[in-house]
Amino acid sequence: MVVLSLLVNLCGVRFGHKFPRRGLKLLHWLANKWIVFDAKGKMLAKTDPRTREFGFHVFHNLEKIVPVLLGSQSCYFEVGNLHADGAAALPFSEADIGGDECNTDRIIVRMDSGQVIGEVYITEHTPHQNSFSSESTYRISNILIRSIQGLEESVFLQQAGYIPGMYEHLMPKSRETAVNMEEEDKEDGFPRQRRSTCGDTCSCVIL
Repeated sequence: MVVLSLLVNLCGVRFGHKFPRRGLKLLHWLANKWIVFDAKGKMLAKTDPRTREFGFHVFHNLEKIVPVLLGSQSCYFEVGNLHADGAAALPFSEADIGGDECNTDRIIVRMDSGQVIGEVYITEHTPHQNSFSSESTYRISNILIRSIQGLEESVFLQQAGYIPGMYEHLMPKSRETAVNMEEEDKEDGFPRQRRSTCGDTCSCVIL
């Protein structure tokens, strides 16, 4: 399985890349609002997914798109289905952004003992077939989760190669960020075109 460790790696996958899909926004929310790191570098969940808050529910891994858990106390949970109970608490809703096309992206977390998160995966769900594809499944490394933490959503989406809708604007929320972006866009006093990081070399890890 391919492991994504850098922000630029997200440019090479379809996950949440184009409006109305919201997978990248879901990943940003998960990294910044739901995951914390302890002193030993372990990922911890702020809330228990067993409560079904935010639409979390057990992922049974029927297609075996993630490693099979044999004789383990760990359990997989899925989030991102906008039809699931509790999903209205996510920072977006199906009523705001459309139908099945926006309800494709999913995040799977492997919960170990207590609130410890063992692994994070991104994947795609095919609504009319009610299935998942291993070819569209990637593991998100702890390094990438840390990189996403602290980034404003608009900055993260731009670096990850998100393509917004016609009336969707990726503007920084703070004045400081806006000033920094403006300074980056000028060279010798003249405006210049921003260079996308998506053209950089991908450095994924394949297991």
